[in-house]
Amino acid sequence: MDYIKEIAEAMSANHAAVMIGAGFSKNADKISSTDKWFKNWNELSDMFYETVYGNAGPGKEYNSSLRLAQEVEITVGRPKLENILKEAVPDEDYGPSEVYTKLMELPWRDVFTTNYDTLLERAADKVSKRRYNVVVNQEDLVNSNDAPRILKLHGSFPSQRPFIITEEDYRTYPIKFAAMVNTVQQALLENVFCMIGFSCEDPNFLSWIGWIHDNLGKSSSQKIYMISIEHISEAKQKLLFDKNIIVVDLQELYPEKEIPERLKSFFENLRKLIEEKDKKDQWFDLSEIAISAENSFEEKTKKLKVLNNSYPGWIFLPWKMKYKVNRVLEELDDEWDFFAKEEKLVDISFSMQIEYMYEYVKFLNIVGRPIILETAEKFWDILENSKEKEEKTEYKIQYIYLQLLRAYRELADWEKYDLCRAKILESTLKYEEKQFLYSNDWWMKMYRFKDVNLIDLLNKWDLAQGDLYWPIIKSSMYAIAGEKVKGEQILGEILPKIRQQLVKNSKDEYLCSIEECIVSLLNFMRQGDWQVNLDAEMEACIQTGDVNWWGENEEYCSHLNEKEDKKPETSVQTNYDLSITYTSHMGRCNSKIHYALDYLRFLEQTGHPFRIQMVTNTKGFQRVIETLYLYYPHWCLIQILIAQNEKELDMLFGRNKLSGMTQEEVDNCIQEYIKALDLVSKNIKPENANWSTSVYDNSAKILPQIISRLCYKCSIEILDQILDYMLILCSSNVRDNFKGINKILEGVCNAYTEKRTG
Repeated sequence: MDYIKEIAEAMSANHAAVMIGAGFSKNADKISSTDKWFKNWNELSDMFYETVYGNAGPGKEYNSSLRLAQEVEITVGRPKLENILKEAVPDEDYGPSEVYTKLMELPWRDVFTTNYDTLLERAADKVSKRRYNVVVNQEDLVNSNDAPRILKLHGSFPSQRPFIITEEDYRTYPIKFAAMVNTVQQALLENVFCMIGFSCEDPNFLSWIGWIHDNLGKSSSQKIYMISIEHISEAKQKLLFDKNIIVVDLQELYPEKEIPERLKSFFENLRKLIEEKDKKDQWFDLSEIAISAENSFEEKTKKLKVLNNSYPGWIFLPWKMKYKVNRVLEELDDEWDFFAKEEKLVDISFSMQIEYMYEYVKFLNIVGRPIILETAEKFWDILENSKEKEEKTEYKIQYIYLQLLRAYRELADWEKYDLCRAKILESTLKYEEKQFLYSNDWWMKMYRFKDVNLIDLLNKWDLAQGDLYWPIIKSSMYAIAGEKVKGEQILGEILPKIRQQLVKNSKDEYLCSIEECIVSLLNFMRQGDWQVNLDAEMEACIQTGDVNWWGENEEYCSHLNEKEDKKPETSVQTNYDLSITYTSHMGRCNSKIHYALDYLRFLEQTGHPFRIQMVTNTKGFQRVIETLYLYYPHWCLIQILIAQNEKELDMLFGRNKLSGMTQEEVDNCIQEYIKALDLVSKNIKPENANWSTSVYDNSAKILPQIISRLCYKCSIEILDQILDYMLILCSSNVRDNFKGINKILEGVCNAYTEKRTG
């Protein structure tokens, strides 16, 4: 049954084709009172033999069917040969049965056939949900691939000649009908291939398998499945396996069923597996999950649990799921509306609160939606104010703290971050949660310009051998910190491991999204290396699943760059001090804010920064900063540093913003930025004065411009500190790495003058 599952998965991905042989015609229904039937190859050979030799001759066992057909043509002519074929294939006396319609209802990429009859075409006419283009000659191939095709490889009744039947026909076929052969070869390269209605002695089967083997070899084509309604000996199965052909023995799978019923059961199993796969790929049906603000918290929790447990496994949410997810979140977030319903989260039992909060933050983590401040505050208060402790909920409490920790880092609420970090018991965490914590702490140290070596922290990050996801994040962090070569090396080592698993499970959502993420990040890094030839080989995914990183990125950028009619309702107090907490509250009508937040999470979750060395991905950058700077000023500042994009500084440090800051706030900010400058100076190299390799190099070009804006409003004491540090910096060997020192000195001098004259 595993083979049937593999075929179904290929069908779901639109990568399965089928070739129908003469034996399949035995499933047709008689529609006239004829005594004719579809002849098999042995019976057809008898007709050829009797035409040439009568009752005398060398003996049928010494002649192949194709040789006999050749002798018929030579002896009595081609028209007589074609009449024999029409006698052996009573097309007009039979119609397609249920087996045919079940076959044609399946989502084949293409249907190839060596049969002359028109049963497949007539069956396709009965199928309402699929449209097929019929190709009966090479000329029909032009512009035919806008829908699945029925390709008649050997001619078609009533008059599409030649009917390929003689030895000479087969010998010259690859030359005369090269376009047809190329179409089959391309299908074999791109699709899982099924062969139905062929026997091991079938001349068509032997000829096509010979061409495939000669032209493609065993390793080039995808898997070929021979669907056999009767048992094939083990010896023959081994011979076929050597030619890359896997026998699916329907007699073994359905021993209690008659031959026609075996095919019906096979097609029905495929249909059910495809439906299951398609349903899984869609994750959930919005009408079935029916989550609503009117649901009790117990009901919401149960529904969230179903969603979390049924998630297919992509490491980033495909855009096609956005609408459904946003609808769910809208219903859940209505709970924060005072008028939404009577039941409030604060009113239910602590155990129920934990269950709900756990499933809620888990859902947000899956869909890539950051926890906003209002939610973080509510959840934090519940955890802190409750005196109830249950051992069975400890893991869930720890998970909630982990998600809150990331939220406080994104919000730059360092006071809460430190409190939350102290609540986390590392010894109780599972492997995944430990890596999540380590990465979050690394980001926190970078965000706060902690005096630590980021590269050393990454060198000490010990990941398990079988880990496929966290090496991506570690690789990205190396690139951000200035060790892009190490980042590339990690990705280069993990990619073959992913592909080994994809060979076994080619449609696994988690593995496909991991490969997509690695390939896009690896190519991003390679483009950023000026020492490498511009024509350096770029990687490509071996699997084409539902996700494409650059496609998802483009969707975010397009939505962010759309004009928005409504402005969000806000209550906000911003602060740019690296050590002080600030608050921001978002009202409603904030879809653009959510898109911007989701985009930043998408980039972080997939390890793709806005910039690696000289290569950027900043199509949506301006709108992200423009949308979020009021609520997440420090997160925006870090993105400006990573992207080395000074154009957006006016949003954070323009005259209007600075006019609302007190001198004490400005003094505190400048002191923090001087500390940051000092850390930057220790982590950059003189040779990188005109070349950025890390976030430190980028910061050397951005931070001085911020200080130059702030110094006009600071105290005399802070001006002294700025001047003292500028003298130290100017005498260092990395002075040329910093951009804007002249502006700082000019600003300090002007500020001194203003204060003395004032």
